[in-house]
Amino acid sequence: MRITVDGLPEEAAEGLTLAHLIEQRQEDALELIAEVNYRYIHRGDYSSTVLKEGDRVELILAAFGG
Repeated sequence: MRITVDGLPEEAAEGLTLAHLIEQRQEDALELIAEVNYRYIHRGDYSSTVLKEGDRVELILAAFGG
């Protein structure tokens, strides 16, 4: 299936979860903010969020400072 991750088209396996996508990209889930189709996804829901054809995923690295 085809999804968009951080603005770039990408091929993904059917049934891919947000948690697996983050793992494949070797991102630290604790430091990420994730959106699917412009909706914030709570970290506890990453493993139950199954991506679908045409989904737009944004993985945002939270930067704290002051």
